[in-house]
Amino acid sequence: MAEITILVEGYVKEGGQSVQGTVTLVQDSGHNILVDPGMTYGPHTITDALQAHGLQPDDIDTIFITHHHPDHTRYMGLFLDARVYDYSSIYDGDQWLDGGDDYAITPNVKIMVAPGHTKEDAALVVTNVTNIPENNPCTVAICHLWWFEGKDDDPTAENMKQLRESRDKVLALTDFIVPGHGKMFQKYSL
Repeated sequence: MAEITILVEGYVKEGGQSVQGTVTLVQDSGHNILVDPGMTYGPHTITDALQAHGLQPDDIDTIFITHHHPDHTRYMGLFLDARVYDYSSIYDGDQWLDGGDDYAITPNVKIMVAPGHTKEDAALVVTNVTNIPENNPCTVAICHLWWFEGKDDDPTAENMKQLRESRDKVLALTDFIVPGHGKMFQKYSL
């Protein structure tokens, strides 16, 4: 069974001049997966949040990035031994390996290619999540198909048609969404 913890809740302020990506910890089958260790007030924001959950940077064995914008990737370098996954590849030491759509990182954690915000976007779909009291077990998608709950437009989307198609795909499979810059929210009807 998997658990999801929002370590750093993201935001967009001052018309986009100040942003912080949502940083999420996924734990499954003995793996500690960190999603989008990007822009925060400073690297200590992420390391302090990990420490509050009894973890150090060396405990993170996997990094998943939803897309390659700096607000989602800036502090990846804090996790020196972690494998990095994105929409198509796995980066492990000096190896650049194939990954991609439907790639299972753990038994309950899969990658779903979900273009729209950028053409290289992906969602991390986590099944059998047991630590969300409202719905146990449930399925959660961590993605940048939404900036935050209630923001259905995306002024920087590369392809809104693809983004809407990816949203429909995610909404058909999940109970909750962790957006790129906000708190987790329960999915809405298609």
